[in-house]
Amino acid sequence: MATRLCDYATVVGSDPIRIPRTPAGVSFSLTQGFDTGGRYGASTAFLVLCARLLLGKAQVAVNGELIGTIPRTEGLEFETQIMFFDPHHLSEERGPNNILSFTRVSDDFELCNITCFFHQFG
Repeated sequence: MATRLCDYATVVGSDPIRIPRTPAGVSFSLTQGFDTGGRYGASTAFLVLCARLLLGKAQVAVNGELIGTIPRTEGLEFETQIMFFDPHHLSEERGPNNILSFTRVSDDFELCNITCFFHQFG
């Protein structure tokens, strides 16, 4: 039996990034992809992120597939969000093949410390 490990990819570090408001039908994608090569596809993946200044909500997608919604985070302090999702939305290939994007963003807000956790064969 193969050993399964948990691995992670840092998508955005501790420096906050601004996510702009997006009108219906438009998405905002991060320019740098992240690597989940060698992932094991039968176990749940999850995304951890910190958000602030969001007065409405924003939908989050990985490789164009919706994985969750960030709820209102109106204060100046960052609030931690965790989104569990089907790992098949992640690429098995090595390299920065995964793109995080945001749709239906009600207003500009900030994110930091975005990390994707996934299972991997050992």
